[in-house]
Amino acid sequence: SLLSGLDQSHISNISSIFIANLLICGGVFMIKFPKNLFTYIIPCFSYIGTFIYFGFETHVLYSNVINCLIFLLAVIIISTTMYNYQYDGIVRNIILDQTNNQLNYISSHDPLTGLLNRRYFMEHIEKIQGGSKEPSAVILVDVDFFKIVNDRYGHPAGDMVLKEVSSVLKKYIK
Repeated sequence: SLLSGLDQSHISNISSIFIANLLICGGVFMIKFPKNLFTYIIPCFSYIGTFIYFGFETHVLYSNVINCLIFLLAVIIISTTMYNYQYDGIVRNIILDQTNNQLNYISSHDPLTGLLNRRYFMEHIEKIQGGSKEPSAVILVDVDFFKIVNDRYGHPAGDMVLKEVSSVLKKYIK
């Protein structure tokens, strides 16, 4: 704004106010109202002050003050609308992505152990085996005497055994 005001001290270069304001508006458009107003008022008033200090033509000063106020009004209206639209869209996309990630995890993992479940296996076995020429393997784990643990100590104890087995599998198998 200081350079623009110095530039305006010569009558021949009146268009730099528009360039300066457009650059300022471009950055301010994505700031939420009233912060955008305060962000824009500082360069606006410093521009006008610089022009008053260095300017000699009053009709040029009046036209630049009017232009500055028009840009200020445009910033308030356009940036508020753009910010609200962009902000709502961004928030919706973030929430949607998080929800999709949670749903994908829930649908492909066992809730007790956190291990991949049969549904995941069925969906991805063809991708793993069909597209690759590398050998692949499936591991089947059987916990011996698990039914006895469930019958004798109850299902909460059986759940603890399953969690412990799954933590060992997660630790040693990729």
